[in-house]
Amino acid sequence: MSIQQMLFSFEGRIRRRDWWLWNIAIGVGAFLLFEGLGYALVGPQATSFGGVTTSGFTNTYSPELLVSIFARAALTIWPVLALAVKRGHDRDMATAVTVGLFLASMALGWAVMLLPVLAPGIEPMAAVAVTGMAGLIGLVINLFLLVVFGFLDGTKGPNRYGPSPKGHAGQAV
Repeated sequence: MSIQQMLFSFEGRIRRRDWWLWNIAIGVGAFLLFEGLGYALVGPQATSFGGVTTSGFTNTYSPELLVSIFARAALTIWPVLALAVKRGHDRDMATAVTVGLFLASMALGWAVMLLPVLAPGIEPMAAVAVTGMAGLIGLVINLFLLVVFGFLDGTKGPNRYGPSPKGHAGQAV
């Protein structure tokens, strides 16, 4: 499978190893790129190390850091989703299920980060309750996806999404 097919196509199946390696490479590469660019162009308030202030139980993110995080997410969402869909295909999981879980996880993460910006007058305990619940649900979804994609073996032999990426022969399901 070519790099273009791996990162931009939603067809086919990939192994756990490939899913891990590509996600690590994308995550580290995007983090270093945006942290470096943020620091060089704007300063420390655009980095994960200088753009977060903590008050009680809540974090507040600088506008520069939120722009950096949004740009990082916009740049990486397609390749990461393409990898997730192909890994889901290897587990014989429908594309819609993978996309739905992925988008729900992202929405919950953004809700946690943007609550102070979207609702600046919210009571501190209400903010803790809302962000805590959203964070907990997002954590459960992410742990489920991590176990299913990162640790469970794919369907042996071909399935409805194509041949086994490990080369196992067998009956199609």
